[in-house]
Amino acid sequence: MAPAGGYQKPSKPAAVSGPGSLSARTDGQPGMALPDAQYGEAAQFAQDQAGAPMAQAPSPTGSSPVSGPRPAPPGFSDPTQQPDVPVTAGAAAGPGPGPEALGFDAKMSQGTQELTRYLPFLTQVANDPHASDAARGFVAWLQSKATAQGG
Repeated sequence: MAPAGGYQKPSKPAAVSGPGSLSARTDGQPGMALPDAQYGEAAQFAQDQAGAPMAQAPSPTGSSPVSGPRPAPPGFSDPTQQPDVPVTAGAAAGPGPGPEALGFDAKMSQGTQELTRYLPFLTQVANDPHASDAARGFVAWLQSKATAQGG
């Protein structure tokens, strides 16, 4: 027979476990049981469970790696803290150093060079009628990088 609808008072001791240090089992069992235990193993297991401390939730009062109050971030109307650096520094256009100043070019070209050896396979994947637009776009980008590098 199917149980009745609506609220059903739980038959176990606690309907919901409390938070943190107030947490408790909600199934009414004092501990886990060992299935197919050999002679003496169940008693040893229960003794081990009773002596082992339950896992505790981490304390929210942990220490911060930065001591003291943190300074407020600068606002948009605040004067610059680096007056000799143009705002376009790191960009591919405008005054100042280009993207090479960020140190990404060497890493990306090495990774791109390693990926280009998979281009024949990746091109087959991109030409599949079920390939996603993202896959096709990635292969097109990789082919443009390989062409730009002379590969």
